[in-house]
Amino acid sequence: MDILSLVAGLIIGLVVAWFFLNIRFNKRMEGREAELSAAKRKVEEALEQANNAHAVTQKRLADLEAKEATAAAQIASLRADLNAAGEELENVKADAAEKSARISEIQSESDDLKARLAAADEGRSELEAQLNEARTARDAAGADSRARIEDLQADLGRRDDEIARLRAELADLRIVSETQAETPPAAPVPEPAPAADNGSAPVFTTDAGGSPDDLTKIKGIGRVLNDRLHKLGVTTFRQIADFTEDDIARVDEELDFPGRIEREKWVEQAKAIVGGNAG
Repeated sequence: MDILSLVAGLIIGLVVAWFFLNIRFNKRMEGREAELSAAKRKVEEALEQANNAHAVTQKRLADLEAKEATAAAQIASLRADLNAAGEELENVKADAAEKSARISEIQSESDDLKARLAAADEGRSELEAQLNEARTARDAAGADSRARIEDLQADLGRRDDEIARLRAELADLRIVSETQAETPPAAPVPEPAPAADNGSAPVFTTDAGGSPDDLTKIKGIGRVLNDRLHKLGVTTFRQIADFTEDDIARVDEELDFPGRIEREKWVEQAKAIVGGNAG
């Protein structure tokens, strides 16, 4: 009986102990699960933060790649501009060399005209001396002397015309030389034709009303400009008298004498000549 009671008590004790141990084990498992859940949440949060950071990094990388592409395009554009600037510089250098050569040529022509003018002045002086001698002997020499005087006067008039023509050409060359020398070597834009180039194509319809007028009667127009105006199609005083502002600008550009037409009052002089002829 005592053994049975002891065994029963032992069994009951084991059952009670197992019960309490089971409860304790369950509590520990629940705590462990709670810790695991918290750790899982932390891992999930960390993963989400890592994904967000990755997305931000990807966006920044895309922005940097776009900026790099833009910078590369800008560099290519700048290189193209640099190459174009180099070509323009070479063109400017070539234009400057050509202009310098043209100035030297004009200077040579100017020196030649000066020499011819000096010779003409000297010849005129000799003619004047001969004319004075002839006038002194006019009364005694009779008809032959008067004929000689008339010949000398005619010769003197021709010399005066030649001197006036040479002076006008010299003035034209000086203006061309000054215009060429003062023009700054700017950006490479189309240059007007050199002053001595008589190959300009007509830009006006030639007046078909008759033979060309002697435009040298207008102060400021010498033989050189007279010929160049004729080649442009400007052949009569009436055409110059009817010049519009656009016509003046076109002739200025062709002759490479900006402002000269208005400065020397070509239009007013032509109107006066046309009016005088009409009267």
